[in-house]
Amino acid sequence: MKKLIIITFFIMSCFANSVLYDTKDEMLKLKEIVNSVHNSFKYGVGTMKAEFNDEIVKYGEGHCGHYSWMLLREFIKKGYEGEIVSIITYNHRNHAMVEIERKSDKKKILVDATTNLVYSYGVEDILKKPSLSQDRIGQSTSPSYSDIDFWNSVKILRYYPYIGYLTVNNIKSITTKEAKVFYPKPNGIESAFDNKYNTYTATKMNQADNIVFSVDFKKENRLSSIVIEPYSNGIYPSKIKLYCNNKIIVNKTIKPKRGMLIINLVEPEQQYCKKLKFNFSDFQGQNRLLIRDIYFYGK
Repeated sequence: MKKLIIITFFIMSCFANSVLYDTKDEMLKLKEIVNSVHNSFKYGVGTMKAEFNDEIVKYGEGHCGHYSWMLLREFIKKGYEGEIVSIITYNHRNHAMVEIERKSDKKKILVDATTNLVYSYGVEDILKKPSLSQDRIGQSTSPSYSDIDFWNSVKILRYYPYIGYLTVNNIKSITTKEAKVFYPKPNGIESAFDNKYNTYTATKMNQADNIVFSVDFKKENRLSSIVIEPYSNGIYPSKIKLYCNNKIIVNKTIKPKRGMLIINLVEPEQQYCKKLKFNFSDFQGQNRLLIRDIYFYGK
């Protein structure tokens, strides 16, 4: 029995050391990504016309929002889950950074390309104990947005799991071969695009295993994110295939985040679309499509 305990302790110790090593190694790699984005352009006012990574780099200047958009895209490309964190302090400092989930231990941490820092903790932990903000990798390039006084002064905290600030509204037509399974107005397919939360689009119960419809735009758009508002966190389609100009660009399992289904389009070949086709399946809560709104972010 004593021998078994010793062996078990040895195995657990090895596992703990392995996680510690993996985490340390991962943190250094995360810092490389943050440093690369930080050095991609200079800090300044920038322009809101530059929304995509190539546009921001070409303009050569941007604020914390530009750094956060670019950084989140880079982490998504590398398989990380993340979202933008926006902070306003009592003394009127506004700042944005990114919170990701570390792969080695699933712990949430902050990464900030504006100040060129990788924190060891997530935003909620730091707000509970601001001194944790000093446990980080890197030398801050902007102490006024990273010192303890900043973290002690936080007034408003917002999360943005999608990328972008302007919605695209130049829809030409919405078509489906499954019109019979949709309810008529005011719960028809068009209600998914009316930008009204109190309306919703619904199909009849148990009528189809998947629902397909297409959206044609008046012109080619460059899309950064698609936000789908499900009927509720418990009623939503969990699988989605998305086609851009008849080419599949998304095929994934999805679940609500902050009450939304988020599709961030981070590769250029995903972004330029004149026609989008949605294929929803694996309905949760109720065996039908039931959503409130679909928003397109981009230009």
